[in-house]
Amino acid sequence: MDLKVIIKSENKTILRSKLKGTTFSGHATRTTLGNSLRVLCYVCFIFEELGYHDVFWMKNNDVRVFVAGDDVLIKCTAEAAKLFDAYYKAYFDTEIKPNHHGFG
Repeated sequence: MDLKVIIKSENKTILRSKLKGTTFSGHATRTTLGNSLRVLCYVCFIFEELGYHDVFWMKNNDVRVFVAGDDVLIKCTAEAAKLFDAYYKAYFDTEIKPNHHGFG
């Protein structure tokens, strides 16, 4: 599977890329699909909490999320990136909360 990605930044820079292929580890629908949905839900949950709504439906122009298995690429504004980073560290950084692991 090939996916063409074109991202236009605020300063008129255009980033073009092509994502090629798929590597399945384990069962395709149980491992890769499950990981993709889990990661997408985590990222969308955080952005929803930060006030960036409709990220899941790709209706928010400030944030775009691309997921393949447990790999994620987030395209967002600098402000959204700072907020996401702070939120993520507060809830998932094991140095800050050593006994806390994800939502489960």
